Amino acid sequence: MGERKLTWKERFCFPGRRTIMKLTNVILPLFMLSTMAGAERLIRVSGDALVEVQPDYAIVRLNLEARDRLLKRARATHTADLEAVLQVADRHKISSADLAQDFPEIDSRSDGFLVRRTVQLTVRDLKDYDALLFELYDSAALTVESVEFRLNDLLKHRERARDMEITAAEAKVNLMVKAMKRRIGRVMDVEVESGGGSLLRRGGMTVDDGRGNGNRAMQNAILVAPASSGSGSGLFRVPVTAKVDVQYEILD
Repeated sequence: MGERKLTWKERFCFPGRRTIMKLTNVILPLFMLSTMAGAERLIRVSGDALVEVQPDYAIVRLNLEARDRLLKRARATHTADLEAVLQVADRHKISSADLAQDFPEIDSRSDGFLVRRTVQLTVRDLKDYDALLFELYDSAALTVESVEFRLNDLLKHRERARDMEITAAEAKVNLMVKAMKRRIGRVMDVEVESGGGSLLRRGGMTVDDGRGNGNRAMQNAILVAPASSGSGSGLFRVPVTAKVDVQYEILD
């Protein structure tokens, strides 16, 4: 017997696998053409903006270390160094809210004991940065682990960088569309990514404190102060960046 022919109701009102495949073969190309046609009427421009700003304050992280064959002497030396750092901070009017220290670490080694502690100072007035840093080195054996320069009003500077790049994107897309003899329509999509806002410096140079104590290990790094509004050439800046991606509609 030959295969029975399907009626039009059976073919379109009761879809089987064959009908679904046929309909899919028709719908997908139409969907792809519609998507491609819409994409041809859009243009996307992107770019990066950089704003460089003088820092407002600095966060200084210090490592205090004292080593001796006897724990009692290592502790006494460490306590004296810590007290010296706190006195320097007080002379430079660093408030208690801008001063933090962790608990001491005691490391027992074959040649004695090592007592270590981290102290963090927030320097609000960078005009005083140079004098503070050098006085810290004069008063105690320490390591400057890092100095991070930051901005007070970071949001304002990020908005400035964003506005600069959006203006540049508009100028760029106007030139492109003019060359194509088209017009710009609506803004269809905007993506903004901000970055920067601080500058981190790390130390690493070994310096002897001149005390002649051979049982103590000192690693000191002098990080020179940045040029600020109060001194120097003003070349030192904290970078603030903005990346903007804008998609426009193109009109005939």
